[in-house]
Amino acid sequence: MAPVDLGNVTEVTRTYNWRGKHTGYHFANAFIPRDKNNIDARALSEKIAAGDCIAVDPDIKFATPTYGRKGSITGYDTDIGFIPADPNNALFMILQEALEGGSCALGSSDLAKVTPKIAYLVFCVVFDWPWPHLIAEFWRSWKYRPHDKSDWRNFIIRLSNIPAIAGDLFGQIAEALNIDPPTGFSGLTLISNQKALMEIEVPVTALRSVFKGERTVGLGWTGDFVEDSFQQNLVRSGRTLQEGPEIEWLLAHAPEFMSRPLVDVANGVISSFRREYGSKNLGYLSEDALRHTGLVLAKRDDGSKALHRLFHQPAQNFRLKGEWKGWSSVPRPIEFNRQLNTDGARLRIAGLLEAGFPLEAMAVANGYFELIAMQLALVATTGDQNAQELVARAGYMTRVEIIHAAMLAEQKNHLADALSKFIAIAKAIYPHRNDFMHELRSRDHEHWRTVDLERQARRLLDRSFSIPNLDRLPVGLSPESNVKQFRNISSANIGTLTGIRW
Repeated sequence: MAPVDLGNVTEVTRTYNWRGKHTGYHFANAFIPRDKNNIDARALSEKIAAGDCIAVDPDIKFATPTYGRKGSITGYDTDIGFIPADPNNALFMILQEALEGGSCALGSSDLAKVTPKIAYLVFCVVFDWPWPHLIAEFWRSWKYRPHDKSDWRNFIIRLSNIPAIAGDLFGQIAEALNIDPPTGFSGLTLISNQKALMEIEVPVTALRSVFKGERTVGLGWTGDFVEDSFQQNLVRSGRTLQEGPEIEWLLAHAPEFMSRPLVDVANGVISSFRREYGSKNLGYLSEDALRHTGLVLAKRDDGSKALHRLFHQPAQNFRLKGEWKGWSSVPRPIEFNRQLNTDGARLRIAGLLEAGFPLEAMAVANGYFELIAMQLALVATTGDQNAQELVARAGYMTRVEIIHAAMLAEQKNHLADALSKFIAIAKAIYPHRNDFMHELRSRDHEHWRTVDLERQARRLLDRSFSIPNLDRLPVGLSPESNVKQFRNISSANIGTLTGIRW
C-alpha cells in the first residue's frame, strides 16, 4: 500500500478498543494503527511530537447504561461502541468527562419488545447439484459433538430440492447463444436448474454447550474476533466465565462459532447420502465457503419463521470481456514439462483442498518437497562425488538432514531462514503423508472431522507457500571427508540451483 499523505493533516483522533487500549489514529477516511513497524505510524508520531499535528480523544455524543444480572451498571452503549464501567479504562475516563461536561447525552435503556422466543436456528446450505432421487422433503436426526469429552447433540437435517419440480436450463442457453431449440425437447429436462438445499436445525438450548466445546478446540481464523466479543459480553452482562455469554450473544454470533459443526455435519450428510443411495457426489462444503455466504432462519416457539441472518461476501470480479489474451495456448516443450513445475504442484494442492481432500493435498505437497530435497541436498554436497552418490542413494529424511546440516553451516541470512522454514515444514508434513499413504488414516483427527483436517492442512501448506524464492543459492557447502558425518559441513563455493521458485 502507498504511504498515507500526511502533508495537510493537522489533527487526528485517537482510537481505542473496548478495553481502553489506544489502538491508533483516525482522520478523514483513513486509519493508522499504533504500530512502530508501520511507516505511516512512525511518520505521524514524529509529526505529533514536533507539534505539527495534535491528537484528540474521540467525541462521545450519547450513552445508554447497560445492566448486569444483579441490576448493577456494567457499562454504557455509546455511539462509538460499548464502554465498560471500569475506572481504569481510558475510554470510561473520557466518557465520564463528557457526561460531567454535558457534551454527552445520557439515555435510558428501552424496554425489549415482547416476541415469541426463538427455539431453533435453521442454517441453510445450498449446493450446485440437486439431491438425486428426492421427490419431497427428506429428513433425519444427526448427532454431533465438538470433541470426544463433550456430550452429543442432536440436530435435525432436512433435505430438499429447489425448485421442487425441475426446470430446464437448455432454453436459456439456446436464447443466450441465439439458436433455435430442436424439436422434440418439450417437457424433457436436459440440464436441470435444481439446486440441493440442506437445512440444519439447531436447538437454541444447545448453543451454549456447543460454543463452550468449539471454544475449547479452537474457532479458526475468526477466533480472535469471537473471543474478544465474548469477553466483552461477560463484562457487559456481569456474567462469569462458567455461566457463559448471554443468549442474545449466542444467537448473534452463532454463524461464527457454528461454522465447524455445520461444515462437518453437512459433509457427513453428503457422504452418508451418497453411500446409501449412490449417484453423483454433490461436492464439498468448506468453512471458507460457508463464511462467505450464509442464510440463517429463526424458528420461534409458536412455529413461525423469520430471517435471522443473511450475509454475503462477493468474490473478486475481474470484469473480463472481449478476446482472452493471456498465457499462450501452445503446449510447452516436453523437456520443459518434465522439469520441476512449482505452479502445477501448487494448483494441484489448492484444487485438492478446495475439493475436500486435505490429506491427499499433503501427500502431493510431500512429493513435491521430496523433489526439492533431492536438488537442495545435491547442491549442499557439490564438489564431493562420494557425497553426491550418498545423496542419490539416501532416503527423503536423510536428504532433509543433509540440508539441515548445510543450513547450520550458513550465516544468518535470508537463505538460512528459507532453508530453516523448508526443513520445519518438510518434517511436519512427512508423518501425515506416511499415515495416509500407508494406512489411509489421519495422524491427529478422525476422517469425519473435515474442518480440523482442512485447518491442519492449510496451516502447514500455507506456510510452505510463503517460503522465499530459492531460485539462487549464493553460498556453497560441501561435507568433510567422512560423508556420513553430514552434520559437520564446512563452507565452500556452492554454485547455483535453478528451477526452484515459490
